[in-house]
Amino acid sequence: MKLLFASSSSLALRTVIFILLFIGLSQSLPDNIGDVSSFQVKYVWALITAFHLSFTFGFAMGSNEVSNAFATSVGSGAIKLRTAYILATIIESAGAILLGYKVLQTLRFEVIDLEMYAETPHELLIGQIAILGGIIWLKILYKSQSNFMLRNVDDDGKFILLTSLINS
Repeated sequence: MKLLFASSSSLALRTVIFILLFIGLSQSLPDNIGDVSSFQVKYVWALITAFHLSFTFGFAMGSNEVSNAFATSVGSGAIKLRTAYILATIIESAGAILLGYKVLQTLRFEVIDLEMYAETPHELLIGQIAILGGIIWLKILYKSQSNFMLRNVDDDGKFILLTSLINS
């Protein structure tokens, strides 16, 4: 996990620069941009950046959550760590491939109206900022593991996030 975040700091910096540049360009655009297809071709880099950010965030979230599935098996000695890595890779990839398509179809046809963004693709930048925020939040949590502790369920059955500043 540390390798992912060590190599993604330059990605995060480049992404922030791209986002700021994109915001500046989108603020200076007139309301009627004319030919939509030439406008969309002009900002293909934003699509590539969004894809890269989405992949990085998905990888980070998957590596964060996979420990919940295999920690008890490895901790109890039922399976070895190497076996858990192999099983996690196969199972997580199969789940993403088999179930991801259905989730994408639900989002595409039932949740999000893509026609709203046909003439204003720069509004999709908000999604990129949200993904970048998620990556930064995961990085903060991993860097300060002693300060943040996630406890699944408290005595009342509610999910809680404990912040421990005692060790700081």
